[in-house]
Amino acid sequence: MDENEIEDEIETPSITAVAPRSGFRVRVSFSDGVSGEFDAAEFVEWTIPESYDVQPGVPPRWQDRSFFESVRVDEDGWALHWGYSDGRGNDIWLDDYRAYAAVLGRPPDEVKVEWWGEDPEPIKYPQAVRVEAREGFRVFLEYDDGISGELDLSHLADTQIFGFWKEPGRFAEVTLDGRANEITWGKDLELCAWHLYEKIAGVNLHGSGEPHLELNAAD
Repeated sequence: MDENEIEDEIETPSITAVAPRSGFRVRVSFSDGVSGEFDAAEFVEWTIPESYDVQPGVPPRWQDRSFFESVRVDEDGWALHWGYSDGRGNDIWLDDYRAYAAVLGRPPDEVKVEWWGEDPEPIKYPQAVRVEAREGFRVFLEYDDGISGELDLSHLADTQIFGFWKEPGRFAEVTLDGRANEITWGKDLELCAWHLYEKIAGVNLHGSGEPHLELNAAD
């Protein structure tokens, strides 16, 4: 693409300064001159280290006043962060658009759309809804978009990993893990149902990369 055809990135206000105030309030200034004070507890997000789940509300570490007062602007001006000089606390942040909305008393999602537009519709990959083992180390799969088909996995039975399929009844033990979108033989062996879908439908869902296993659609 000619560089003249590349649209300029939208220039959004960046955070230039922050100062803690009483309670959980902060005063924030932006590059376009907007500034103001608001309650950060209503807009901040943080994660639980063990699970990385994003949480709303007051982070427990803010009960340490010196920790709350360690608030700083990240180097790009895109967010506020809390943490000591040793790097702890970087799991607590407040994005620039959320802070901007808070200063102006507006809904954050409204400001986000103004800055970057609507979020694209998430890609919905087909989910396997049925799996059935068949003779000759073949497996039948059906997906929620109506695609179905049979795959020949017989060549994998000669490998060390899949060799146990040759034991009577073991190949037929295949089950469907709908949450992970995998077909499994116990907890230690699985095949990605999206990869199998690509072989059945003759498409590439991910747009790049080579298959990890050579799988063939059955005749």
